[in-house]
Amino acid sequence: MLHELAEIESRFGESAVDDVRKAANLMLRRQFLFAGDRGATHAYEVLTSPRFRIYFASLFDALGYDLRISEAEQWVGILPDVHLDWFPRMRAEHTIVLLVLTLAWQEEVNRGGAESRAVVATTLNALFERTSGCQRPLTGRPWPRHA
Repeated sequence: MLHELAEIESRFGESAVDDVRKAANLMLRRQFLFAGDRGATHAYEVLTSPRFRIYFASLFDALGYDLRISEAEQWVGILPDVHLDWFPRMRAEHTIVLLVLTLAWQEEVNRGGAESRAVVATTLNALFERTSGCQRPLTGRPWPRHA
């Protein structure tokens, strides 16, 4: 990877190497970037640039990630390689929270209530009400109530 960075520097200059490093660092911290995210536009452009795409794919592959780019939807992300067992699994409770969020988002999109870039606003109380009748997976016991 260092050889490739040196090649990027010789072809595009030292500022390009800084941009590549910043974009890679941001991807590792956030995992997904959207072109319109505050502070991520330049990194998105660097990550999707044909000049650097092979470098980023190789870099993230070496780290155990698969680089995914959707130019139509203007996002870029890294997903853990499913063949490696290096990454922690999500707990069932966390998966349920994500599923409830997905359901709330999808229903609002279906109603036409999504804002620009498919942003949907909700409240914690609205999400909590959706889970109030749910049972814990595998045990069938209700979720604990906190006062």
